Amino acid sequence: MKTCEITGYIKRIEQLSGSLSGIQEGHWCVLSESSHLLIHVQSVLKMPVGETDLLDGSVGRRWSEYRKNKLWATHTPGNCKYKFPDGRLCEPKTYHFDELGKYREWEQTIYIPTILPDYLKHKYGKIRG
Repeated sequence: MKTCEITGYIKRIEQLSGSLSGIQEGHWCVLSESSHLLIHVQSVLKMPVGETDLLDGSVGRRWSEYRKNKLWATHTPGNCKYKFPDGRLCEPKTYHFDELGKYREWEQTIYIPTILPDYLKHKYGKIRG
């Protein structure tokens, strides 16, 4: 797998912000909100980050599952559009700003310490760092 340097990853983040469209005012999406996680994986955990690796699919599915039936999840998720640099299209879910604090708390207290290590072990076989 070809890995990218942090500077290459920064370019990917810049492309993300320029290619993500259709997010309603007052909403956010996991794709952009979780972009810093690959920097964590590469620089803190010392894991290889491929040029096209994105954790957002894992994060987005887990977040969607976590928020189900929560009393604070009162808004129905929407969709936006994103075109990857290699031409692939996706429509990530968008969430109301009311949930952003809940997402960040979940990411820091649940996703990073428990779900992310399992994801990386499954993908790479072991975790370094």
